[in-house]
Amino acid sequence: MDEAEVKALARIVEIRDCADGEVLVKEGERNSHLYVPITGKIAIVKLDEHNETRVLHVIAQGDLAGELSFMDGEPRYASLVASGQTRVLVLDRPRFEELLVTHPVVVYKAMRAIMRVAHRV
Repeated sequence: MDEAEVKALARIVEIRDCADGEVLVKEGERNSHLYVPITGKIAIVKLDEHNETRVLHVIAQGDLAGELSFMDGEPRYASLVASGQTRVLVLDRPRFEELLVTHPVVVYKAMRAIMRVAHRV
């Protein structure tokens, strides 16, 4: 993305500071947010058949979390929990969709990047 495209995207993201163990989203919830750690890590956790928490994956700076629910609006497959002091970028789907009118190329490029991550899952 060029500088203007990055600025357009930056205007719609929120920066959130999370304490260690803070739950960003719970398994089964519906929300339309995409999370990108800037500092710290996010643990992707799921309850197993014994109702015990199991860490599926831990992501760090620049990775994406929540991309599937961001794309399809389905309930969250797993919970997202801050691992250590964590700062994240939060992108909301409705605000992102507003860019379709003003910056369609930004939306196209961002969706391609999100899909690349989703295909690795």
